[in-house]
Amino acid sequence: MAIKKLGIMSEITFLFFGVLILAFSVSYSQDGVLDTTFDEDGKLYLHFNGYSESKMGTVLVQPDDKIVAAGVLHNHGIDQQIFIVRYKGDGTPDGSFGANGKVETNFTGTPFLRTMILQPDNKIIVAGYISFNTPNYDTQSFLARYNADGTPDADFGEDGLVLNDDFRTSTACLQADGKIVVARYQLTNAFNNSGLIRYKTDGKVDTGFGSNGVVSTEPVVSGLLVTGVKSDSNGRLTIIGQFGTDDAKDVAIARFGSNGVLDTSFGNYGFRLFDEDITDDCSLLKILSNGRILFYVTSYHYENSLPIVHRKLIMLLSNGEYDADFGVNGRLDQEETIDALELQSDGKILAGVQYDSGISHNPVYVGITRYYTDGSLDTAFGVNGTAATSAGDGTVAYTNSIALQSDGKIIAGATFTSAGGASYPATLLLRYNSRLLGQSEFGLAKKEFVVYPNPVKEKVNIDFELGQSEVLSIDLYSNDGRKVANIMKDKDFQAGFNSQQLDFPETVAAGIYFLKVSGENETKNFRIVKK
Repeated sequence: MAIKKLGIMSEITFLFFGVLILAFSVSYSQDGVLDTTFDEDGKLYLHFNGYSESKMGTVLVQPDDKIVAAGVLHNHGIDQQIFIVRYKGDGTPDGSFGANGKVETNFTGTPFLRTMILQPDNKIIVAGYISFNTPNYDTQSFLARYNADGTPDADFGEDGLVLNDDFRTSTACLQADGKIVVARYQLTNAFNNSGLIRYKTDGKVDTGFGSNGVVSTEPVVSGLLVTGVKSDSNGRLTIIGQFGTDDAKDVAIARFGSNGVLDTSFGNYGFRLFDEDITDDCSLLKILSNGRILFYVTSYHYENSLPIVHRKLIMLLSNGEYDADFGVNGRLDQEETIDALELQSDGKILAGVQYDSGISHNPVYVGITRYYTDGSLDTAFGVNGTAATSAGDGTVAYTNSIALQSDGKIIAGATFTSAGGASYPATLLLRYNSRLLGQSEFGLAKKEFVVYPNPVKEKVNIDFELGQSEVLSIDLYSNDGRKVANIMKDKDFQAGFNSQQLDFPETVAAGIYFLKVSGENETKNFRIVKK
């Protein structure tokens, strides 16, 4: 009877670990790895009948996790038009949108897409401008709104379209009340007559904003080109932009009240200026949930006719002062060019980078780097903090936009071209595994356990923060549920941040394993790969 009981317990134990392994293989997939449940390999290449080239603009995710992407189509620079595509969560076209998931809009003239906005009712707004082949290169800014099924919204403007002569749109945002704020400028002399215009939900100008619906940026600085505008939970509008000439530019940030009046409680009477180098450009404005402000700056000067380039992320407090807890005094230097930024719900920062692969025939990969809220690199993401993916052999790729699904998975929209120098751009969507971090075990208050490097060779580090003192043990289990070794036994850890380095037994072969971290009442498991 004793032998029989042991057999039953062995079967139960094996079944338990089998279920445990299956669960943690799913739940703890390596963050920053392509999700092969998305179009089979994690990469979805976009194709358009009758068009040889496409460029990605913006990617958004609806509340139902459907993916919406917008960009531009053309044939060697001609026949240019705007596209919007929608896919289901698994990467298949959404047949309820447009024609088999696609909407293509022709404009008289050449359209340039600047941004896409998703309304809470799933109506889609695209903003940009149209250039005409006239002696004066006349332009029109445009707003176009589509119903959730992809048809033009007849209740917006004229048949879904709002046009504004002589202006170019640089960016736009949606306010909580549904009003749309557009940043625009004119190319006469410097970037003068730059400012904001606000539209009501029906596409009519909101004359209660600024002066007859328009706010000039001249009180901030003359000739400002606004590159970013965001509305916070209070309806205040934060803008960033650059001013000056191509040989000498600086960056400005300003904040306006919901009525369009400069908010003098911000910065220096409503704005502040940045002079990082001789020439500064800014983009990718984000407002964090706690009111902090994040944006990207590229600065350069010339030495011996060669450009010396510096790139950085800048974080400000809500009052416009530098956030000393981010990077070094509010600045975080970057090696790669950043083309996209997104914020996870846990506060982590995703940066779409031009990843230098070091491979001559395939030099630039789609890249996403992840940071903690203090600017430190999240080395548990991808490889040492960066997920890098080739768009195909012999290509150069750029991460144009990043969006997040409800389960935390990351959608990247990218444009790629031939590495040989030919243009012929094309587009793709990628999905990466990433899990949202909630309140975890062991009274964890700020960060989940971070295990790195993963894959591991000889040593593995575990960083974690405890809400209370704990006595922890760590065991190593094989992929079939067998206990391989006890790596750490009953070690005391204090509340707060802790870091522990572990030595893998020399006898452990390459393969998939699980680290089991045990406290007095709870356990936590991590899938790890041994090289």
